[in-house]
Amino acid sequence: MESSLIILILLLIGEAENEISFVASSDDDKAVYTCATSSIMTPEPMVKSVTLKVLYAPSSVMIKKAQKEAKPGDVISAKNRA
Repeated sequence: MESSLIILILLLIGEAENEISFVASSDDDKAVYTCATSSIMTPEPMVKSVTLKVLYAPSSVMIKKAQKEAKPGDVISAKNRA
């Protein structure tokens, strides 16, 4: 009986590991990656997800509604879009 207990404990603490690697791009921003595992020891699959945040520079810059001329004391406004 003692050896059965040891085997059960080893099954309970057993681990599996997988790895994914890739070069992130702006298309990967807010992508959700999920890892799921199941075994005879778990009635429901165990699931963990993570949302990836990729920081990247804007692809373009625009200035809209900009005044091109002004006199001293004029208020100047412009809208930037990136």
